[in-house]
Amino acid sequence: MIYKMIVQFYKRAYSQSLDRLRNFCIIAHVDHGKSTLADRLLLLTRTITKLSKDGPSLDTLPVERARGITVKTQTATMQWREYQLTLMDTPGHVDFQLEVVRVAGCCEGALLLIDAQQGIQAQTVRNYERSCRVGHVIVPVLNKVDVASEEQIANVERDLRTKFGFEECLKVSARTGYNCESILDAIIAKIPPPCIQKSTGNSTRLTVIDSHYDTFHGIICTVKVDSGVLRKGMSFYHGQHCTQIQVNATQIGILTPGHVPCEELHQGMIGYMFTGLKLTRMLRPGDCLSNEKSSDTDLRLPVINDNKPKQTVFAGFFPKGDDYNNLKKALQRLSLNDPAVSMEPSQSAVLGAGWRLGFLGTLHMAVFKERLKMEFEADCLVCHPTVNYCVILKDGTFKQVKTFEDFPSDINPKQVLEPWCRVTVRSREQDIGPLGVLVKETRGECFFVDNYKDNSVMVKFEMPLEELIGDFQERVLSLSQGYASLDYEPMEDKPSDIVPVQVLINGEPADMLSFLAHSTRARSRASVLLKRLKEENVIQRHQFSIALQASIRGKIIARETITAHRKDVTQKCYGGDGTRKKKLLEQQKLGKAKLKSIGRVEINPDAISALVSKR
Repeated sequence: MIYKMIVQFYKRAYSQSLDRLRNFCIIAHVDHGKSTLADRLLLLTRTITKLSKDGPSLDTLPVERARGITVKTQTATMQWREYQLTLMDTPGHVDFQLEVVRVAGCCEGALLLIDAQQGIQAQTVRNYERSCRVGHVIVPVLNKVDVASEEQIANVERDLRTKFGFEECLKVSARTGYNCESILDAIIAKIPPPCIQKSTGNSTRLTVIDSHYDTFHGIICTVKVDSGVLRKGMSFYHGQHCTQIQVNATQIGILTPGHVPCEELHQGMIGYMFTGLKLTRMLRPGDCLSNEKSSDTDLRLPVINDNKPKQTVFAGFFPKGDDYNNLKKALQRLSLNDPAVSMEPSQSAVLGAGWRLGFLGTLHMAVFKERLKMEFEADCLVCHPTVNYCVILKDGTFKQVKTFEDFPSDINPKQVLEPWCRVTVRSREQDIGPLGVLVKETRGECFFVDNYKDNSVMVKFEMPLEELIGDFQERVLSLSQGYASLDYEPMEDKPSDIVPVQVLINGEPADMLSFLAHSTRARSRASVLLKRLKEENVIQRHQFSIALQASIRGKIIARETITAHRKDVTQKCYGGDGTRKKKLLEQQKLGKAKLKSIGRVEINPDAISALVSKR
């Protein structure tokens, strides 16, 4: 019954003017109730009949339901008072902010959701600033008022008025549905309809918002009709390669959030399109499609052009066993759905052929690995995440250094540039002292503190990205007893004293274990690594002692020794003087010295793989 009502409404919607359309997104900090509010709006508009017991209706990925977070932007169109409202639910974690950037250029307004108990958080400020830059009409919504006290609500309203200039905000409870209908009315009243874009003749242009691979239908795109009318069966040309790629709309329709087929999508509407394309590299989010060939190469979404993803964390992905081709296919198809991931081939002496992938953060990397296993059944070995450095050689040339092997070993570089980031932390006033100590320990520089009415502070500082991707976030949550929230963004690189730390096993270089580190961290990191090599039986004991060493340009900075097996060669000697025993011990000593000079150390590849992935 609901499906028939939706189809009938969208058949009427074809003749509606642009004034009846509203496109908006929900932006908020983590756990402020975005997905819950999206479900409540879908329920109020009768787009869905009941709330799902398995989790939010728009969180369809297995990893989203397993972790309880939103990873991908989801779209749903609904009807309210003869208006067509298209909702886009965005992730809240900083590692998935490219999803918010992509949506920003396709909407005219945004619901800025704030938890009435937690107030303005780090991500709230960043989302507000981003929406202002793209010209959004922002509707502030105060959520969870059913569990917040009057004092908390008053403090948050005062902060919203002071920091952002909002004179009033909607007070709702997405969990109970209290006052949620006012949100729908505010969307219609305050958010403008899509702007009219002039088109020449019968020209139709589409912006690809999102895309994913389907085994039966090929690439399925979420698109916005920028101009003209999208009809089933139309052919389009890729904006960047208009003479090379032709896309056929085999099926089009509306997302509710399921696929509801229709015959036409008019200007300003957002829907889906089946393309039938099987090659994943052909079509990606941000691309523009036109039904006319054009020499215009600047047809990508402007917001995406201005905010190209800058990968900050890199890790090696290697297949387990002989699963190379299956992992390659899975990586290509999943990277289509996640354009923030960069991918290039990589080779390891221990792990073999694989890929080096770039991510926007450590959580982004962990979710990507889980999606590989859940959606494509591709299990792989993931190395410890690292960052990229820029080395300036003495002749003035720049060289990107990704691993220890890339670092110039024969010459001393003129300068090494290390990636840094700007970090924003919202926490309690009593946490300023411990947080300042932590920032100093991690080579950070604090430069701004802002106070709020609820006795909390917003601290902004700069720090090396390498320190952030370690255990920094866990330590911040620990010292604040889980109260703090954190946001960060990359900034320009800074000169740093980065040194190559080479690991030696029995005098032989082990490049798969060698790494780059700051000079103040090199010795401690090397000592921990060598101790793990010794204690975790990565290298088995031999008939001779094995030296584990770490060096910087030939200077040993750490050492551990794996002792040799001891055989009692004097066991057969009974009585008499000690001459024979000494002779046997001397022969054993000479034999072990000779064996050490010609012997080879056996290394367990599986143990090395586990160590590399945990380091």
